Amino acid sequence: MTGQVNPATLTDAVYHANANHGNGNAPMFTLAGTYGLSKQTLLCSEVGYLRNNAISNRGLNGGQYGANTIDDPASGGTSSSEPRCGHSQFATFAGKTVTF
Repeated sequence: MTGQVNPATLTDAVYHANANHGNGNAPMFTLAGTYGLSKQTLLCSEVGYLRNNAISNRGLNGGQYGANTIDDPASGGTSSSEPRCGHSQFATFAGKTVTF
């Protein structure tokens, strides 16, 4: 097998979630990168930032769309994986992939 190792790549993306049904808007920004150590081994990482508006509580884990029942004073619902309404969320990961 022959080929050239691509030493580094960067990928960026911007997403906009409009949840409707009383759950506001949340743009998300991501930046991902890989660095080739060899033909079979890559280092990889990604960072993500999600900015909720005042009535949105979307999380980087996806969550569910629909009426906002989490952190809602009327329902009393709470969740440890979702940010509070109007608060943002930041996450990062890093790892290594090996292809056999």
